[in-house]
Formats: sequence, structure tokens, C-alpha cells
Amino acid sequence: MYTVEKDARIRLTHKELCDGVLVPWLKPGEKAHRMAVLTEGGGVSVLPPEEVEAALARLLSEGPLRTDASARRKAYHRYLGLRWMLTFTWSDSHFSVTLPAGARRLGLLPDIKEAAAVCVSGSVFEIWHGDALLADLGSRGISVEEIRDTDDLDGAA
Repeated sequence: MYTVEKDARIRLTHKELCDGVLVPWLKPGEKAHRMAVLTEGGGVSVLPPEEVEAALARLLSEGPLRTDASARRKAYHRYLGLRWMLTFTWSDSHFSVTLPAGARRLGLLPDIKEAAAVCVSGSVFEIWHGDALLADLGSRGISVEEIRDTDDLDGAA
């Protein structure tokens, strides 16, 4: 867990990201641009902008959203409509990212002095309000103790 700093940023060390192994697109000395979109249960997923824009283009190719559109299509529009550009910067052996004001105002991400959880594994990079992540895990029947026991990951679906 991280505490959101006064300028609404979180700072991650290169070591925390396993020296570029977990997040190969974060390279010391370089900026990285990614897009934040809603996750299923709360918080945001951090994705390449091209991936999000391609999904939006596919959705818009079906024509404009109408009031009689399916609930699923409306949900996709909301999902892609709530997106924020993130810029990861490198300074003093840390990557920093400023959490977007819109996502903080909506309560999707923590605000200044609140706890932020960063989940990184494989191609998944998520940022959550600390309490929201724990609540989401609990709603799925997953406890912190179970997470520590990685012998039976397939049992926690």
C-alpha cells in the first residue's frame, strides 16, 4: 500500500516493480503514457492508450449511442467514457504517477493522504483505493490469508 502524496501522486521504486520484469514498459529515465479505465470492481486498470482507443473506435463504429441501446452497450460507453491519461515519470530512482482528479472526485481512486493499492502481475497493472480493493476481494470470498497461500490459486475463482 502507498499513501497518496500532497500532489496526488504515488511513487513506485524500480525494485518494487522487479527491476522492469513485472512492468517492462516502465524504463528508468523514460516517460510512459498509459490510460486508466475502470476495473470490474473498482479502481482503474492501466492500459496502453492504443488498446483503449481501438476498443472505443470499435464501439463507435456501431453508430452513436441511443437511449434505446442495450444495457451492455451503454455500460461499454460508460466504461470507455471514463478514461484518463496517465504519465509515469522517472526521478530519484522512482516512477511517479499523478492520480487523475476526476477519478479521485468520483471516489474511484484515493485522494491525498489516503491509501492506494497497486496490483501488478503479468499484463495486469491496477490502481485501487486501498479499502475498495480489500472490499472487492472480500466480496469474491478471498481473504488476505488465502492470497498468501499460493499453493491453491485455481481454487479461488
